[in-house]
Amino acid sequence: HGNVWEWCWDRIAAYPSGDLDDDYQGASSGSRRVVRGGSRRWNEDASYLRSAYRDGYEPNRRDSCVGFRVVRLQN
Repeated sequence: HGNVWEWCWDRIAAYPSGDLDDDYQGASSGSRRVVRGGSRRWNEDASYLRSAYRDGYEPNRRDSCVGFRVVRLQN
């Protein structure tokens, strides 16, 4: 935790009620993508550091505390 927000492929939306698939991929439309917790600036509330915390940013947004995680799928 800490360091940077991580971009996610999912579109931001309120979670639906009921059971969710293990691979819930967010809303089916909309342009804002999820950034998941891990960072805020040094002077903001610690609750932003939770991995469960999320927000939605436009894909063209640039910010010094937003990054991504490289993932490799093996075949």
